[in-house]
Amino acid sequence: MELPVPLALAQAVPRLPHDGPGVWWYEPKFDGHRMIMERTAESVRLYARSGRVVTSPWMDLAVAGMRLLPGTVLDGEAVIWNAGKLDFAAAQARAASTVDRARALAERLPASYVVWDLLAHPVLGDVRGRRYTERRRLLLDVLADVVRRSSRCRPPTTTTPPPPGTRPCARKGSRGSWPSGPRAFTRAAGSGSRSGTRRR
Repeated sequence: MELPVPLALAQAVPRLPHDGPGVWWYEPKFDGHRMIMERTAESVRLYARSGRVVTSPWMDLAVAGMRLLPGTVLDGEAVIWNAGKLDFAAAQARAASTVDRARALAERLPASYVVWDLLAHPVLGDVRGRRYTERRRLLLDVLADVVRRSSRCRPPTTTTPPPPGTRPCARKGSRGSWPSGPRAFTRAAGSGSRSGTRRR
């Protein structure tokens, strides 16, 4: 799969579709920034809906994305929670930040990634042509693997010797370390377009 790719977008309709039970999936709308997450062999790249690379201001999500297996491509929404509510203004500020400013904002209000859909599987490759229900099952498997990997990591600031079999949760690069945790990934109630409905 060559990135960036066209994304499924919500469309206004005069009424909700009613084609029978089990035909459509409904999902909530999250106020954030639409984002593609690509796990490459060496790193993670984040793309805006426009196709622009936006990894730098969302580096905490890129760090969390390192838990994915190489070849995984996810479609989702970058959001920021503040006092139990989504803070769109905080997401806007993060998106427009320099790297240093974004790091400071991430320390105060870390980002989360709400996953809508699986575009590429680490073993099966491009899965966009498969039925939604199959992609959904594969997505749950991919995210379950993230949870398993997260349970075997330790916070990067720990001062005690790590337990056997654990590894650091965050990567450290030339620009310093970024906060990261397993809660960075969130599975949406539905999948597909940013909001609204999705045919199975």
